[in-house]
Amino acid sequence: MGKQQVQKIIRWGLSLLFIAGIVFVMTACSSSTEETEELPQGPVFESGIGKLAFAAQKTSKEQYELFVVDMTSGEITQLTENGYADIAPSLLADGSHMVFCSNQNGVYDVYLLEVATKETRQLTSAGVDETEPAYSPDGSKFAFQSDAYGDYDIFTMNMNGSELVRLNEVDSQETQASWSPDGAKITFVSNCDGDFEIFIMDANGENTMQLTKNEVYDATPVWSPDGSRIVFISKRDNNFDLYMMNVDGSGEQQLTDNAFTDHSPAWSPDGSYIAFISDTGGGGGIYVIEVQSKDVFLLSSGFYNYAGLSWSQ
Repeated sequence: MGKQQVQKIIRWGLSLLFIAGIVFVMTACSSSTEETEELPQGPVFESGIGKLAFAAQKTSKEQYELFVVDMTSGEITQLTENGYADIAPSLLADGSHMVFCSNQNGVYDVYLLEVATKETRQLTSAGVDETEPAYSPDGSKFAFQSDAYGDYDIFTMNMNGSELVRLNEVDSQETQASWSPDGAKITFVSNCDGDFEIFIMDANGENTMQLTKNEVYDATPVWSPDGSRIVFISKRDNNFDLYMMNVDGSGEQQLTDNAFTDHSPAWSPDGSYIAFISDTGGGGGIYVIEVQSKDVFLLSSGFYNYAGLSWSQ
């Protein structure tokens, strides 16, 4: 890790993997979080809706690996165990495959994983960090952020490795792509105006429009399944909470309001819940908020650390 990255980690006060404030990894509190070699036995809250993938450390001495929780049975399955950091899972809509990133070759590359067999295949190999992959709704391609040009830009690529397209060509960081349910639009985060804001563009990179404009830090936009709303995080009152807005940037409303860092939101397939990671209670855990009532439920807190969520059918 270079000096600049270390300085960014210190500045934001979080343990980040590659870009300041963009990829969140909880900093566990060893005094209040016990380490465990065993997998937690299912969630406290069971929605009965689909599967939830996440990255986690079982102990402070181990790397992040990928897991998936069946939201009906509560069964947790470990998908990777290779001694490297496997993070940022993005599930295909039917839950059969996921794209993720791993530092198996010294930098972060994007990989494909078949959930049933746990077999993986490397998708990118540019020799620079290529991270935060996002499956397109039809599963034909994925978006990701690459440091190939010295500053992070959004790219898309077909699943067979063809048609690599750079969507942003500006002197700023463009990160955290998220597809609209119909695949026509992509939201992303950019610091082109000096702080990180949320933007939307056509899936081919055209017709970019800014959705948030303020002096705080906005990140991790994720589309609702019906394409009407976007959940994101924003750093206000000195910590990150969940917010939601319409796809044109209007109708903003706050979802969580506490003294802890809430991040990595993921919609349930039916749009009624949002899973997220929070450092509530010290070492961090996965929580679920019911969108209508704003009631919050604990899902899992049995791992040492959590990072990244994706919810499929």
